[in-house]
Amino acid sequence: MNRFLSLVLAAGVSLSVSEACNAQWSTDADNNLSVADDAADETLPRIARTSDGGVYVAYLGNPGGGYNVYLQRLDAQGNEQWVHGGILIYDAGHSSTQTYEVTTDADDNAVIVYRADNNNPSGLSQVGVQKVSPCGELLWGPTGKVVTSLTVSANAPQICRTSDGNFAVGWSFQPSGQPSRCGIQKIDGITGDNIWGAPVEIFEASRYVGFSDIQPGANGSVYVLWVRGSSANPITSSKALYCQRFDSNGVAQLNSGNPVIVFNTTSVQNGYFPSMLPDGNGGVVFGWYEIGGSRLAYIQHLLNDGTFKFASPIANTGPTSGRIRISAGLGYNTSTGEYYLASEDSASPSQGNYAVIVQKFDSTGARLWGDNGVTVLPTGTGNQPSFTQVAVSGDSCIVMGFDSRSAVTRIVYAARVNAATQTLDWSFEPSANVQDKGYLVSTATGDGGVILAFQDGSFGTGDIDVQRVNQDSSLAGPAAGCAGDFDHDGDVDVADLFGFLDAWFANFSTPACAALLPGNFDKDTDVDVADLFGFLDAWFAQFNNCP
Repeated sequence: MNRFLSLVLAAGVSLSVSEACNAQWSTDADNNLSVADDAADETLPRIARTSDGGVYVAYLGNPGGGYNVYLQRLDAQGNEQWVHGGILIYDAGHSSTQTYEVTTDADDNAVIVYRADNNNPSGLSQVGVQKVSPCGELLWGPTGKVVTSLTVSANAPQICRTSDGNFAVGWSFQPSGQPSRCGIQKIDGITGDNIWGAPVEIFEASRYVGFSDIQPGANGSVYVLWVRGSSANPITSSKALYCQRFDSNGVAQLNSGNPVIVFNTTSVQNGYFPSMLPDGNGGVVFGWYEIGGSRLAYIQHLLNDGTFKFASPIANTGPTSGRIRISAGLGYNTSTGEYYLASEDSASPSQGNYAVIVQKFDSTGARLWGDNGVTVLPTGTGNQPSFTQVAVSGDSCIVMGFDSRSAVTRIVYAARVNAATQTLDWSFEPSANVQDKGYLVSTATGDGGVILAFQDGSFGTGDIDVQRVNQDSSLAGPAAGCAGDFDHDGDVDVADLFGFLDAWFANFSTPACAALLPGNFDKDTDVDVADLFGFLDAWFAQFNNCP
């Protein structure tokens, strides 16, 4: 590739290509971009960022006969790349919904995991997966791949991309007459076939075990987080957090094959399944809240060597008499090693007088924003926040969530903290239309902003809305002035060059929906030499000089 680039530079070819952008991100907080809005119920969105600054948005929709799985792709400007409403991924017969997930591979294909009930002999809900190209092609067949062959239903599947280019899937299930347990399987990133001959099962004969999250480690390994009950009863037992890392062959690596205990001093809440974030160095970061003791929210960091970075979990506040934490939204800056943990905060012992606070920790775990954190939503409003999340934004963070306006109506709030002054740079309502809302999810944009997706409207008649919020609180799409910024992180650098080249070589001369493929710089009908020279022209002109 270096010799090829040398030839290109020696040729001195310079082609100017202008890209017309038709921004579709809404700039009206009362009218967000709707990606699914027909008469059927649409709910439970999921979101995954693509390398070109766009996103995939998945959702469950019930046009009659069950909640199907749908997927839409938006470019960086918010333009729908497929038919409005998205494409059907899986035609299901479920009368209720459960969590599922979507992620991407290195070529910007979407990979989505879900409950599959209509294409397996048992008629039970198995774990299904599908890979979808940027063109909307179902790459693993019309009904996807079935990962499991259980004699009971699989529940709440999750997925992550592993460092070797494959995928790992986790789920919960409960054999007849036994406590709940977890299943884990690794699938081939190209074919979608199972890699391990049999799934790994995590269980204890007399204890509840509930799958919580799955994230990649180094060398194709995968971390699994689960909730472990003090008994087989998931309701009445105290619930701890356990973790294990499995190598690329499914062999447990940590603690001589025994799980490590993330938390077991009090209990996590019934029906609460905390998440992890990969640290970029082969470890994972945890964030959660407890329902016993001081009712605090915590972070912990499990390093690649299998040891905990902190001697004990670190709370996002000091002692707060009469106040408790009732949620934990986790963020981690892989460049600086800094942590963020946002929490809904309530009066105690009688819950009410709610607030939202956020804390920043340095790489040693020291609280940087005092023992009380920064208040994002103050007490005294009479409202109740929910779905609180945090995204890294430059040297600080954006906190977002729902805030109630009545027992059945909500708005979406967002606020950015000034790291130096520990005050808010801004706070507003990116979805200000007051009606029922649910299931907020978010992803960072890479240039300091965030993209939100949520159910807008009551369950049974809801739509799926999406909104971009920039680092400066504007709602417009990213500026189109830096054509050389391939990864849309605000800088034109070497990562953009190699990212574009990877996409260009992968999609060169691809005829199907070429205008939608990464590598098609001029958005014509083919990925060709003009795209290469056009991007190189922009990249050299803007290298380290993106306005």
